[in-house]
Amino acid sequence: MALQGISVVELSGLAPGPFCAMVLADFGARVVRVDRPGSRYDVSRLGRGKRSLVLDLKQPRGAAVLRRLCKRSDVLLEPFRRGVMEKLQLGPEILQRENPRLIYARLSGFGQSGSFCRLAGHDINYLALSGLGLKSDELPNQMSMDDWPEMKKKFADVFAEKTKAEWCQIFDGTDACVTPVLTFEEVVHHDHNKERGSFITSEEQDVSPRPAPLLLNTPAIPSFKRDPFIGEHTEEILEEFGFSREEIYQLNSDKIIESNKVKASL
Repeated sequence: MALQGISVVELSGLAPGPFCAMVLADFGARVVRVDRPGSRYDVSRLGRGKRSLVLDLKQPRGAAVLRRLCKRSDVLLEPFRRGVMEKLQLGPEILQRENPRLIYARLSGFGQSGSFCRLAGHDINYLALSGLGLKSDELPNQMSMDDWPEMKKKFADVFAEKTKAEWCQIFDGTDACVTPVLTFEEVVHHDHNKERGSFITSEEQDVSPRPAPLLLNTPAIPSFKRDPFIGEHTEEILEEFGFSREEIYQLNSDKIIESNKVKASL
């Protein structure tokens, strides 16, 4: 695959970072997700193909563990607000000095500078602030806004007269810009999505989107295994990165790391 042999460290965060790391895993990268202590399950549903290590970065020894991982990695995905990683002594100037080939990717809503850079935000905030650049007095009159409430009510009344299935049948083949609003369960069974193979099902019967982008010569091969439990691979990952059994035992004892090994049910 296109990213075979590439090692990625993902610091767990909200959707953009986990999704990016999942795409990298789909194309062959070895992704280690660094999770926070105290939780057992990842609810993002974006853990496909990853392994999980629980590490307390707020403790200096936890930050030191991450630095050792980054010395032998190719990519770090970091989703925090500006200044968080620098406060932990894990900023790019430090990690890239220790590993010049490390790609340090920072994902943030408001960026690394400006008066909003340390503020919390979500998609709607970023969209609103981007200014969705037009002055109303310079725009042409697109119909009559005064009549929009009445028009909206008329459309609502008409659409309420038939079921979703009936309206789909009416608009089928007309090339009008009308599509049904589907539930997640319905999306999987929609004819177009089935024809495209837009979704895949894991061995645990969990459904997730097919890997994208679609590459012709080096296509992605997604993992069909279940998503990892948080901390499931902590000891395994540290051993691969050169930590001794004694070091791992001490880190566990001092609550720098957490291990959540899966027990076989007989």
